[in-house]
Amino acid sequence: MERLIFHIDVNSAFLSWESARRVKQGLQDLRDIPACIGGDPKKRTGIVVAKSIPAKKYGIQTGEPMAMAIRKCPELVIVKSDFELYIKCSRAFKEICASYAPVMESFSIDEVFLDMTGTSLIYPDPIQTAHEIKDKIKNELGFTVNVGISTNKLLAKMASDFEKPDKVHTLFPNEIPVKMWPLPVRDLLFLGKASEKKLTEAWKGEPLRLIGVALTNLTDESFERLSLFEDNEKKERNRKLDATMDAIRQKFGNDKITRASIMNSNSGIARKARAQMKNEDEKPE
Repeated sequence: MERLIFHIDVNSAFLSWESARRVKQGLQDLRDIPACIGGDPKKRTGIVVAKSIPAKKYGIQTGEPMAMAIRKCPELVIVKSDFELYIKCSRAFKEICASYAPVMESFSIDEVFLDMTGTSLIYPDPIQTAHEIKDKIKNELGFTVNVGISTNKLLAKMASDFEKPDKVHTLFPNEIPVKMWPLPVRDLLFLGKASEKKLTEAWKGEPLRLIGVALTNLTDESFERLSLFEDNEKKERNRKLDATMDAIRQKFGNDKITRASIMNSNSGIARKARAQMKNEDEKPE
C-alpha cells in the first residue's frame, strides 16, 4: 500500500492568529495591510517574527531588525507577540487536523503531518479531503492554511510551500520532473546557505537526484549512496554494483574507483591511504 501524507501549514501563523482575533473584535485585518508581529510597537525595536503579504511587497523579511523594516515601510503596523493566543490557536488548529487522520505528527506550533495511508474508504479523494480540512479551519477558526500532499513527508512539505495562501498542492513522485526540478536549489527542505553554495558551484543544471555521503567517524565500512527518492526497482542493482566496486578496490587498490561526494574529510582521505598502502604491502613481489 502506497503511503499518503498531508502536510498542513498555517499561513503566516502568528500574524494570522492575531488577525483572526482582531476581526472578531471588529478591528482591521492585519493581513490586508502592511503589518508584522514582533518587537515593541512603541519603541519599534526587536525583529520581524511574521509579516503580512502587503508587507512582503515592501521587501520586509522575517528575522530582520524592526528598524530596517520601518525604513522600508514607514506606515508599517507593528503588533507585539502574544504567545498565550498562539498556543490557544495552535491547539484548535491541531484538533481539527487530528480529527481527520489516524496518525498526526506535530512538526511545529503551526505545522502538522497527517498520515492518511489506508483511509481511502473514508476519504476516497485526497485532494477533496485536503480542501475540506483547509476550508473547515478557515470557516471555524478564521485563518488559512496550505496543504501539501504526497507519498512522504519531504515531498508533502515542499508541496505546501508552492503557492500561498489558502492553497492545496500535490507533489507525487511522477510530478517531480515538472514541479520540483525547475525550483532553485535553495527551496530544498533543510538546505542551509553553506550547502546551497556548494551545490550551486558543483551543479551543472541537471536534475539533482543522488548525493554521495561519507559517514566519517561513524563507521569504518565503505560508503553508502543515499537517494532523496527511493527507487525500489534499482535497489538490488545498486547493491550488486556496490559489491562489484568493493571487489575491484580490494583486488586492484582503492584508487582505481573514486566515488564523488559533497565533502572530503581528512580522516576519510587518511583511511583510504592506509587501506591502499596495506593493499600494496600485501601484493606478491
